[in-house]
Amino acid sequence: LQDNTNRIFRARAQEVTQGRALADFLVTSLNVRTMTTVQLDVESTAGIIGLTTALSSYGVTPNNIIYDESTNDIDTIIATITQTQPNVVGIYGPPSLAVQVYNRLRSSGYAGRILYNQATHPDFVDFVPTAQLQGILNVNTWSFSSSDEFSRNFVLNYVNAFGEVPNAINAASF
Repeated sequence: LQDNTNRIFRARAQEVTQGRALADFLVTSLNVRTMTTVQLDVESTAGIIGLTTALSSYGVTPNNIIYDESTNDIDTIIATITQTQPNVVGIYGPPSLAVQVYNRLRSSGYAGRILYNQATHPDFVDFVPTAQLQGILNVNTWSFSSSDEFSRNFVLNYVNAFGEVPNAINAASF
């Protein structure tokens, strides 16, 4: 996916720093007050902790759902979310499971915002109906060598302002 709208929130930093930036964006820009996180694997722990810790500093305490691989029970996850109707659902884990959660949430009628930390991964984006791709929130890393127009303009503006190529922290805070 390529953004031509300049409406994608971009950051490059470790997951805890991304969580802080995302929490600030969710609460101050989108006025999020309720959130549910869905953890689909153990590798997602750092991302979820970074986000939930940051959200707690804004007074938002997400409901955390941990997927049990032994039961493969996605139906219970979907039922819990559709019953509580949080402002945002944050999905963390492998794209093959995340796409199942995402598609089933949408088909169940959940109309809130959905965040997925790997929303541009081909194993996710290729299996979400095109009409439903718009509006998925994603925090992703960024590289100064990215060739899209937004990135080129950012690098040029940063170099003009500071006389050096931006690094990961510079990009996250500019």
